[in-house]
Amino acid sequence: MEVKDYHNIFQKNRESILDSWSSNMNIVSFQKKYKIDKSEFKKNFGNKIIDFYMDILLNRCTIEQCPVINDLLGLLKMQRMQVQDVYNICFSFREEIISFLFENNIASKEIITNINNSVDKNLLNLTNLYHQSIDEENKCINEEKKKTQKYSEKIEKHILTFRLSKSGSITYINKNFEQLSGYTLNELSGQQYGHLDFTELNTNFEEIIDCVKKEG
Repeated sequence: MEVKDYHNIFQKNRESILDSWSSNMNIVSFQKKYKIDKSEFKKNFGNKIIDFYMDILLNRCTIEQCPVINDLLGLLKMQRMQVQDVYNICFSFREEIISFLFENNIASKEIITNINNSVDKNLLNLTNLYHQSIDEENKCINEEKKKTQKYSEKIEKHILTFRLSKSGSITYINKNFEQLSGYTLNELSGQQYGHLDFTELNTNFEEIIDCVKKEG
C-alpha cells in the first residue's frame, strides 16, 4: 500500500483510533491531571493532532505551515500544560497508530519507518515550538512586570502614599509621607489617622479617608 492508502484508512477509522488513544493509561492520567474529560480530549486535542499528522503524512505542509498548529498551541497554553505532558501526548499517539496497524494486519516496514520518522521529527518539533512559545510568553510577562515595577518606583518618588484599615488606622506610609509629615512608619502604624496632626502637609485628605472607610 502507498502512503495515501494508509491516510485513507486512518481517516476512515479516526473515531476508533481516538477512542482507543483517549483510553491509553498515559492519556487517562493526563486527562485527570488537567481535569479534561474523554470527549473534550478527543474534540480539542485528539482531532487536532490527528489532522496535523494527516497533513504531515501526505507532505501537505511542514509544522510551521500547518493550519491547525496555532489552534493546538493556543489550547495547550490555555491549559498551562507542562512541556513533558505535551511530549507524552504526541508520542502516545505514535504508539496508538502503530498498534492500530498491527491489530489490523496492515503494518509494513515502510509505513512504520514513515510513522516513526514523521512523529519523531514533526511532533517533537511541536513540543519544541510549544516550549519556545511558553518561554516567549513568560519573557513578555517578566518584561511587563519590570516596566510596572519601574513605573511604581517612579510614582513612589513623587507622590505621598498611605494605606488605612477599614477602621481608619494607618497601615502603611511611603518615604515621601515620612519626610513631609515628620512621622515614621513605625510611629504611625496602627494610629488613627483622624487623631494625628498633618497640618504641615498642607493637603486635605478628608475625602480620601471617607472613601477608604466606606469602600474598605
